[in-house]
Amino acid sequence: MTELAAGAIVLDQLAAADHPTDNGAIFYDADTDKFRGIVLGQALPFDLPPKLACCPFGGKSDSLGKFLIANGKSSDADDSTKPKTRQAVAFDGTLTRLAYKTNDGSTSTQMKIHINGSVQATVILSSMNANSGGVETISVAVLAGDYVEIEYDASQKPGECTMYFIQEIDC
Repeated sequence: MTELAAGAIVLDQLAAADHPTDNGAIFYDADTDKFRGIVLGQALPFDLPPKLACCPFGGKSDSLGKFLIANGKSSDADDSTKPKTRQAVAFDGTLTRLAYKTNDGSTSTQMKIHINGSVQATVILSSMNANSGGVETISVAVLAGDYVEIEYDASQKPGECTMYFIQEIDC
């Protein structure tokens, strides 16, 4: 048997048939490879909350639907002529939300999500609130190194805005 560090606790590895039923019991579920605790007679997992990452876009959209890079002012000719449509993804995971604030968009504005140049989803900014912002639920799988692009597709263009993909990272 391996010697344990001071203060270490070893939990029993139990198959489903051997799960305890006492509230407050903690054990390692050998069938699912998860730590579990008994709450109201049920074995609940001690899953960690997902880790999150952010992939931002912003500036002013041009007549082609591309976001333009800007250092705070869309009138900066040296920056506003350079498209800013790609962001690299650092971790494997799933893009789960598109959070945004838009100047000109509407609840019918459509945005395309590209992964490595291929359209993976079209999102309508349907949850826009009175402050011209909102959050849309999406589900687009990405791998570390993928390039994510967002593009205005149809209806009222978003104009000056910021958009963020929220990513749940695979742990």
